Amino acid sequence: MKLPLITRSRHERELDAAQQATRRAEKELVAEKLRHALEIGGAEAANTRLAGRNRELSRRLDSAHDKELGELGDIAQLEERARLAEVHVRQLEKDVARLQARLDDAVGTPAGKPIRHSGPWQPGYKPKADA
Repeated sequence: MKLPLITRSRHERELDAAQQATRRAEKELVAEKLRHALEIGGAEAANTRLAGRNRELSRRLDSAHDKELGELGDIAQLEERARLAEVHVRQLEKDVARLQARLDDAVGTPAGKPIRHSGPWQPGYKPKADA
């Protein structure tokens, strides 16, 4: 087999053209890597911002949840106090009714009936003179 013979100048031209094509491809590859790196950097920056925002919102949500739980505890405590106060009021109403019945018995007033004028049996009572 006979090898093709080419001149040195042709070889150098083809070599220069191949080297220029390689350099152009390398530049395009570097530019593409740079664009890709910038896109990734932008995405990472956005991701970092969003992660920070997410942490802040989570903290605020936890704070609101803790505050709400505290308020619910306060509400539950107030409801328990109100329930105990209602029980106490019912007990006081029973005591008032019992004491009123004892007073009615002691004074001689009929329970549940209107009270009559007590003047006649009071000491020192003098009927009013009609004018």
